[in-house]
This record gives sequence, structure tokens and C-alpha cells, in this order.
Amino acid sequence: WDFGDGSTGEGAQISHRYVQPGQYQVTLRLETDLGAGGRLSKLVHINPTWVEKARGRGGLWLEAEDRSREGDGTSRVIGGRVNASGGIVSYWEKELGHWLEWDVQVATPGEYAIAVRYASGAAEALRDCLVNGKLPGPEWAKMLFPGTGGYSSQADNWSWRLLPGGKGAIRTCRLDAGVNTLRLINRGGGMALDAVLLVPAAMLKTAP
Repeated sequence: WDFGDGSTGEGAQISHRYVQPGQYQVTLRLETDLGAGGRLSKLVHINPTWVEKARGRGGLWLEAEDRSREGDGTSRVIGGRVNASGGIVSYWEKELGHWLEWDVQVATPGEYAIAVRYASGAAEALRDCLVNGKLPGPEWAKMLFPGTGGYSSQADNWSWRLLPGGKGAIRTCRLDAGVNTLRLINRGGGMALDAVLLVPAAMLKTAP
């Protein structure tokens, strides 16, 4: 086994822990006693530890391209961006007020924090976030997303941002059992969107 980060191993079953998030090419080489063999490679994407922890403990993962609705503009789904989890949504900065919306099926009601995986070649981007048609708090109006140096066209520019509350805390929002809606509204600045993660508040130090 070659895990793509300088580590190797042998055996029919093996485990490996990556120290840094990113994309790695894992290669399996097979060889018989007679010298015959083959090779199989696969790209794997490793998220930050807290993201994987959230996904394994009730977090809800939304692929940006699986948006349910949009209005006041037309975005584009683009494939092939560096280290994206799938397709990404971009070109939704041209019209102020252009919004994207996702339906979120929630099995366990409660307080959730919202994390956005985005990239931006602008100095900054501004977005509103509505949950079930309402702002969970004033901080979610014209939220600032700092530029990340690009749109992951040629390099990994992705960044995770937990949506903020007051005084540097993390804001949470109430999600009920059943279908909830999450809407992001363009208020200025280019931003490519890869995924959204809804994190159970119990996992984080939050201020509802």
C-alpha cells in the first residue's frame, strides 16, 4: 500500500490515519509468488478532523450542487475543482439578492451550527443565511466570508467557516424534525460553494 503521504504498508487489511486534510492518491500493488501482479489507485479526500467527527455523529452533509431551488439569478454547477467533494456551485455573485436554497431532512430535532465550505478569489464575499425563512440572529445578515486566494481552479483554496454569533461565539439555530429550509443570499463578492455541514450543537462550544 502507498497512501500518498509518504507512508506505506503491507497486508490484506490495513488502516492508516492521515495527519493533514487534503486529497491523496492511495495505491494498492499486488504481486504473486510467480511475479505476476497488478496495481489499483484511487483518490481519497480527507476532511479536517472535526468535520469527519461531525459527519459520524449526526451531522447533516449537503452537497452545494444538490440545491432544491434558486431565485433572482442563475448559478452554474462546475466539476473538476481541486479537492472539491463533488460538483461546486459558482457564478451567483452577479445579481445582488440571488439566492440558493436547500431542503434539509432532519431526523433528530435540536440546535445545530452551520458550517460552509467555500472558496473565494474576491477580497471578501457577503451572504445572508435564512433558516426556515428567518434570520437566526443579526450576525447572519451580510456575513463576511474572507477571501481564500482563489476558486480552487488550480490549487486548493477551500476553507470551512462556522457561521458566527456575537462576540466571536458560534451561532446555532433550531431545526425541527422533518423538512427544514436553508437559504444563502448573495450580498456581494464572488464565492464558490462546495458543501454545507449542519453540526449538532452538543459537539461544539456554541452560543445559541
